[in-house]
Amino acid sequence: MLSTPVSWIDTKNIRLFTCFDVTAKKQYAEAVEKLAYLDSLTNLPNRYKFNTDIKSLMAKAQALDKKGYVIFLDLDDFKLVNDLHGHDCGDSLLITISKFLKANFTHVYRFGGDEFVIILDPERSEQIDTILQLLLDRANEPWEVGQHLFHCTISVGVVEFCGIENEKDIIKHADMAMYDAKYSGKNHAQKYHTGLNEENLLRDKTESLLREAMKNDFDGFTVLYQPFFRKDSGKIAGAEALIRLVDGETVFLPSDFLALVDYLGFMMPIGNFVLETAARCCKKINETTPNFRMMVNISERQLKQKDIIPNIEAVLKKTGVVFSNIKIALHENVGFNNTEMMFHLLTELRRLNICPVLDNFGKGSFSYINLDELPVDMISTAPNLLDNLENKYLQDYIKLIIDWCHSKNIELCLSGVENEKAAEFAESSKADFIQGYYY
Repeated sequence: MLSTPVSWIDTKNIRLFTCFDVTAKKQYAEAVEKLAYLDSLTNLPNRYKFNTDIKSLMAKAQALDKKGYVIFLDLDDFKLVNDLHGHDCGDSLLITISKFLKANFTHVYRFGGDEFVIILDPERSEQIDTILQLLLDRANEPWEVGQHLFHCTISVGVVEFCGIENEKDIIKHADMAMYDAKYSGKNHAQKYHTGLNEENLLRDKTESLLREAMKNDFDGFTVLYQPFFRKDSGKIAGAEALIRLVDGETVFLPSDFLALVDYLGFMMPIGNFVLETAARCCKKINETTPNFRMMVNISERQLKQKDIIPNIEAVLKKTGVVFSNIKIALHENVGFNNTEMMFHLLTELRRLNICPVLDNFGKGSFSYINLDELPVDMISTAPNLLDNLENKYLQDYIKLIIDWCHSKNIELCLSGVENEKAAEFAESSKADFIQGYYY
């Protein structure tokens, strides 16, 4: 409203007030602010609003002499949801997750894609471990989107602030911790520490080696073979294919690079490389030893692909190997997470006359009730079952697994034989096959 002094027609001095309707202007300003600071899909604040809020919460932490935390979340396997069900389902899943976060936290932001950030108020800092467990427990349950249930876990990076840090470093360190959590395994939280800088340098080097190997037709990868023996005769019955990444004199074990392979999206082509290489090796050996069998592990990422069975069939046909001489091993955890999918995959492998194997069995995550229904021809035990044979209970447990398998006409391979004591136990057991570095 404007006020202007004027002379009226009767020469009196008066003030003229002029009013303006600024409703439209205010609405326009609010719309611009919303576009600038809110994510259009989830209606959560975005990273620009985060940059504003983190400064005030850092000041609050300093005033209260308390810690605060930034929690960086990234969804695991979100790309598969988009690829298998379409981007509409993917968007709906993001909205569902954002509602859960908004209901439980005051300061929640969507950074773009499938990344979310939480600033934990300094007044709640003592609850950090409980809060992280809440997030991981919820993400371990399916997310309901319309008529679909999606299993989508999270990787979480956490960084502490006390009010004196650079806000740019805070998000960089939280992001760094999140990536470390993702490489360490799904549905995992990692707190930032200074050692992560060195780990990231090693990870960057490993990533460069992986990308170089992929660009040069898998040059840098090699497949080694660990034999398994028939316990009754001591003769080699077959071998398990094991991939290694080689850089000069340095040999990287799968534990050093497979999580990174999964993250980079290289699992399918590398899995095919191992399967084809191992199948060709098996075919060569079968020329003189017709009953020799080759075991190849298939990752959970590969198993989630729609065309995994046709893909396996195509790769094996390409090599000309006898299908019955190939054992495809599925990790026990795959069945624990999705028994229905496991049953379907094993049934399809049997249909192709491929020997299905349940690998890494005995850690206790898979139910014997579920196992009773699974069409498997062989079970390979978890290597660490033989780590503590002084434990009489553990010895009895292994014997129980062997007896149970034989009652179901399932062959048992006792793996992880790495010392003389384990070899003595394995050779005195009723296992069908034994395997390990000791041999």
